[in-house]
Amino acid sequence: MGESLPAVAQLTNVTRWAHAAALALLCYDTLLTFQDEVKYIWSMNLSIIKVFIYGNRLLSFIVILIYVGPMVSLDRSSTNQYCQGIFIVTGVCFTVSFAMTNWIMLGRTKALLGGNRLYDTLLGIFYFGVLGMSVALIIVCLDSFISKTYYWPLLNMCGIVSRSKIT
Repeated sequence: MGESLPAVAQLTNVTRWAHAAALALLCYDTLLTFQDEVKYIWSMNLSIIKVFIYGNRLLSFIVILIYVGPMVSLDRSSTNQYCQGIFIVTGVCFTVSFAMTNWIMLGRTKALLGGNRLYDTLLGIFYFGVLGMSVALIIVCLDSFISKTYYWPLLNMCGIVSRSKIT
């Protein structure tokens, strides 16, 4: 049973507003924690953790702006290749962000457990195992869905064909 066009349009609109809300929440969180960031992060020497914190924040803004962009754009000249590019960029951003966030969590866990060599080895194996599985999953998803990605000018949106019948 296919979805009706008005139902698809309504769900699309809800999704776009959810992305806008995510952007607003990210901006709010950034402003809310800015004073602590200045106090604790800005004074740190340059380190991998500091780079990851700012890199993760930047990637979050990029991904959310990618999804909010069509909401404010009046340009209807996008193509299927444009949507495939967005799909690939999003997959790469999520992978890199996931890796950075897990590295930070790994550092926190290591600090809590102390400098035990066995724990360090197990944490390293766990990190690279989870990262490897995540990268493999994203590659499989990209391979499976990239040919099904399309641009729908009527709603000014990108999508992935999962059903063949829309009434």
